[in-house]
Amino acid sequence: MPKDAGAQSQPKQRKPEATSPDEVMDLKAAADFLKVSKPTFYRWLAQGKLKGFKAGQQWRFYRRDLERFLETEEPAIIPTGVDDIEQAVAAARKARGLPPIAWNEPGQLLSPPSGAETPEESVIPRVASTIIADAIDARASDIHMEVNADGARVRYRIDGVLNEAMTLPRRAQAPIVSRLKYLADMNLAERRVPLNGRIRVRHHGNDYDVRVTTLPTIYGEAAIMRILDQGSVPIGLERLGLSPQTRQAFERKLREPQGLMIVTGPSGSGRTTTLYSALNLVNSPRAQILTIEDPVEYQLRGVMQVHVNRKAGLTFAVGLRTFLRCDPDVIMIGDLRDLETAEICTQAALTGHIVLTAMLPSEAVGAITRLVDMGVEPFLVGASLTTVLAQRLLRKVCPSCKTEYKPSPAVLRRIGTSDEEIAHAKFCHGAGCDQCVHTGYYGRTGVFELFEMNDRLREMIARRPSADDLRAAAVEAGMVTMLRDGIEKAKQGITTIEELLRVLALYHG
Repeated sequence: MPKDAGAQSQPKQRKPEATSPDEVMDLKAAADFLKVSKPTFYRWLAQGKLKGFKAGQQWRFYRRDLERFLETEEPAIIPTGVDDIEQAVAAARKARGLPPIAWNEPGQLLSPPSGAETPEESVIPRVASTIIADAIDARASDIHMEVNADGARVRYRIDGVLNEAMTLPRRAQAPIVSRLKYLADMNLAERRVPLNGRIRVRHHGNDYDVRVTTLPTIYGEAAIMRILDQGSVPIGLERLGLSPQTRQAFERKLREPQGLMIVTGPSGSGRTTTLYSALNLVNSPRAQILTIEDPVEYQLRGVMQVHVNRKAGLTFAVGLRTFLRCDPDVIMIGDLRDLETAEICTQAALTGHIVLTAMLPSEAVGAITRLVDMGVEPFLVGASLTTVLAQRLLRKVCPSCKTEYKPSPAVLRRIGTSDEEIAHAKFCHGAGCDQCVHTGYYGRTGVFELFEMNDRLREMIARRPSADDLRAAAVEAGMVTMLRDGIEKAKQGITTIEELLRVLALYHG
């Protein structure tokens, strides 16, 4: 056999002629260069096999990187198993009484960035869109997509509780996460470190921001997404669940000419919504309001909002110092976690500004002891601080299946109620229905405790009291604890005693 015939029987990857290694190609030209279809090229890109960059919303590729790919990579189409992946999604939706979401159906499709090259015939974009659209329809605040030895698990956090939504074949995890990273403009090739990005989507006529975080695990990348819908945020103190007395006292402090006001509670307790509601109350053309956040979750009209950018040197402390030179009336700091920021906050509150911020301690007096532990002088804390509002979020009883019931005596003893106190109470719970997905709960409300500074408490703080002593003095001065606030809501049938105990399990108010 001639030498040439043997070479023809086993063709090798042809290295295309390169006029310039620095030549830049768009996606179509790059796919033609590699002699593959556009969907196949996109799959390689989603896997991170190809190295490219974005110019605006369009992918671009250097010819030299494509040549290197041909020399070093063994091209292979992602084994997505179209049928079984889509069938798993459809089966999970059917089990919850939901119809399949049609790709490109008006009002259903989660739109990719304008001008982005997206092969609609690929299963991965359809599945990724279905997962996010399903979560939005289910009122989920977060999506957890994790992979383990058995498969890829998708869970939605609805009303503060994680619910399993579907299980997909394990091999679907990597391409779906890559699809999410592509939409969020993240580095597709980087899988070794956590990454953050944001997807802007439109669903049923509403705009949503989906914050995406990827996390490398031993079985592959996991994706955690936070869904932000500005149209559904209950901006307004009257919509948060504050009792009339607590709301009036909090609003009174907001209208004072200066002072430090802290909203405290763990992540996911609604602190940001409360801060935005407070800003909305004082927002007017006559007030200069500045915020620095990490990140800015919701945009408020008439408020100057700044993103933290640590890589560029813009931290909370740097931003706060700059704010003081911008003639502000009200300043909001997204998180107060270090001594430098805390000291600037107290100084700003003492020099004629309303300062709003959030902290993580679980109760009101915990924010005060935390400031002192950071290193802020106790007399500065007492002089600058006016209010601490601690809060949690409780699930509300579903109105569609709401029925009266009698909590067990053991449960009532745990919350310290007397027989006289509950004699005329109407406790309710949800029997379970399609609207609440048979959980008995639909929506959430807050439980709060408001610490108001007075002369006696100010003197106590200067002496560095224990948290227990400070709490006892605050209760004596009229503070209603979160536990007592929750009991009142349970007695009114808004929530249940069991839900109160679940949320405040570690609270001893």
